Amino acid sequence: MSSKAAAIRYSTAVPVVSNVAIAAGAPGTAIVTWNTDIDAEGFVQYRVQGTTEWTTSGGAIATAHSITLTGIVDGTVYQVVIINNEIAQPAILYPKGWPIPGDANGDCRVNILDLIFIRNRLNQDVNTADNWKADVNEDGRVNILDLIYVRNRLNTVCP
Repeated sequence: MSSKAAAIRYSTAVPVVSNVAIAAGAPGTAIVTWNTDIDAEGFVQYRVQGTTEWTTSGGAIATAHSITLTGIVDGTVYQVVIINNEIAQPAILYPKGWPIPGDANGDCRVNILDLIFIRNRLNQDVNTADNWKADVNEDGRVNILDLIYVRNRLNTVCP
């Protein structure tokens, strides 16, 4: 009886994710691209921000990933989660939920009103109501780091 070497299709190690980008594609689509440092099975889950139903796309094993999201509606903010080897990355928003970085309340100015907006939502779940707007540093939590993010951008206005 002869034995054959088993081929491992991908590592069970946690892949390091880099070069994440989301761009508009054909009408009604967006394209998510990213790289991993090892071969990984890549998926994307996405949903309209504030809803509970996720759509899943992908499943290819690679180090350079590209997945097209379908059913994208202009003027709607989506929550996108990249998953590699069953390890989920923090959610990102597409398109960005703010006119300018740090503008939590959407008035095209980063000022004390944004600090108050975030303070009133500290430690609340980002997936309820409009709390996602207070997560200006996009780490999946509303915390002191969001306040610092805004403080560092005070007095910025839309172009």
